[in-house]
Amino acid sequence: MVAYEVFHTMKVRKKGKVGSMAIKLDMSKTYDRIEWGYLEAVMGKLGFCRKWIDLIMRSVSIVSYSDLINWKPGSSSYPRRGLRQGDPLSPYLFILCAKDDCILFGRAKADENLKIQEFLFKYEKASRQFLNKEKTAVFFSSNLRLEEKEKIMEIGGTIMRGSYEKHLGLPPVVGKSKYNTFRSIKERVWKKISNWKNSFLSFAGKEVLIKAVLQSIPTYTMSVLKLPKNLCKELNSLMENFWWGNSTKSSGIHWCRLEKLGRPKGSGGLGFRDVKSFNLALLAKQGWRFLLNPRSLVAKIFKEKYYRSGPLLEAKLGHRPSFIWRSVWGALKLLWEGLRWRVWEC
Repeated sequence: MVAYEVFHTMKVRKKGKVGSMAIKLDMSKTYDRIEWGYLEAVMGKLGFCRKWIDLIMRSVSIVSYSDLINWKPGSSSYPRRGLRQGDPLSPYLFILCAKDDCILFGRAKADENLKIQEFLFKYEKASRQFLNKEKTAVFFSSNLRLEEKEKIMEIGGTIMRGSYEKHLGLPPVVGKSKYNTFRSIKERVWKKISNWKNSFLSFAGKEVLIKAVLQSIPTYTMSVLKLPKNLCKELNSLMENFWWGNSTKSSGIHWCRLEKLGRPKGSGGLGFRDVKSFNLALLAKQGWRFLLNPRSLVAKIFKEKYYRSGPLLEAKLGHRPSFIWRSVWGALKLLWEGLRWRVWEC
């Protein structure tokens, strides 16, 4: 959310002599380059006990490779680095040592860009990590002159080859067509359903897939951005058709509406979430976090930009707000309805 607010400020800024830039970094084959000695040292610095560290290092270092020669395994070789992708423990170990996808913000000046590149080369040499040049990209503020932009791109041409399309799975700036921006969510849900069509699934199996897979696909996006109403309606329709459909018919007969299926099981429903209502609840939760942790970085930034002179619940939408603030602001009414006063005894 902090990064998106910075992106929005960069986009709407039209004045100022000095522009700003954001460089999105993507590391190449990061899991394969994690050195085991470095992993062990980091866990020790973070305070993990020796027994736990030894257990982790044994599970990591048991990997061995052997070549097949005439369908017979040859001598084994033992690597000294790398984490196995697909293993559920590997992402947590990787986060301790490196960051795969991050953004650097700075002033859009040629000399500062040279300094950033210098630091990146030092980081590569020290960590044995390497930038993925095809995915590393740069985003400039609107007030930057074209000559300065071309100069920076010329200097950073060796590492700035990618196009700035997404960060952490979401577009850096949401355009006028909200539906087209988030249409990929519907495509992902439809792809999952299409793969299950020929499977003979029971209603119990469908319930698990809807709750654990289909409804979880848009959750990450809905936690910070408000999806268009027609997209929410289409997602609900896809899940409803999947529930009532069978191997021969994609939709089948709908014996009751989704509203009844969304009721708790104790009230005769199945607990399916309505996409629009769940989206609003997640956005209201972000507002609750602003109230609960006013000293957090994200809360300070939003307060400074949108409700500097008053409390959150009395904030106005403001002039040219970001789409994230529009989304959170639209859920403040729901947050207000759910708030309660609690009296504490002294």
